[in-house]
Amino acid sequence: MTRYCHEVSENVTQWDDPVTTYCLDLVPAAGLANIDFVFNVSGSRTRFIEYNSHGFPNGIREAYDVKKTTVSVHRITEEPNWFSTVQIRVTLPKEEGIAFYKAISSIENARAVAEHLQRNNNIGFRYQYLTLNGEKHCDIFFVGERVLTLGPDPTEAPTVLPTPEPEEMTFAKYLKEHLLWIVICVVELIVIIVAFATRKPVQKTEEKSSLATPFV
Repeated sequence: MTRYCHEVSENVTQWDDPVTTYCLDLVPAAGLANIDFVFNVSGSRTRFIEYNSHGFPNGIREAYDVKKTTVSVHRITEEPNWFSTVQIRVTLPKEEGIAFYKAISSIENARAVAEHLQRNNNIGFRYQYLTLNGEKHCDIFFVGERVLTLGPDPTEAPTVLPTPEPEEMTFAKYLKEHLLWIVICVVELIVIIVAFATRKPVQKTEEKSSLATPFV
């Protein structure tokens, strides 16, 4: 659902009526799972995506080996700075849906979809989605619950797949992700050591008494 707020007069705003065009059913058919997510594509032309959105089902099919008919494209929105958001739903048998969600949560496979779009931007399918600044990645945002499936009792609320545990941080990965910060700290430490080593000693002089010595 989307609602827009706009200014009707000075310091007075008003909400428009809610737009429910892109609201999707939360309860899938028995034995199936719905995975809802949004691709945030940088350096892209929204109008070209709206005109021909088949690039996303094609890319998902190529990257995750799922049938194109299981992928549906819904809301496509133009954002500032040449960004486009594309709402997608994938409907699969329950176990396949859980496996798909785990796969699409990985950076490598998300990159594979973006590379499909770039590879077929000017040749192949000629999507023309990306500008010259189009990057080789699509940021993924999940809409609501990650995976929607039907519980044992059809009257129950859909069950939700727990979010996967974060990947364990290895020492090598920590160094890679924090290399710039480590280098800056080392440089600052060296500067401090050099400054301390080259510091000139402060000469101390005894204070002379301002009182005159009395004559005997």
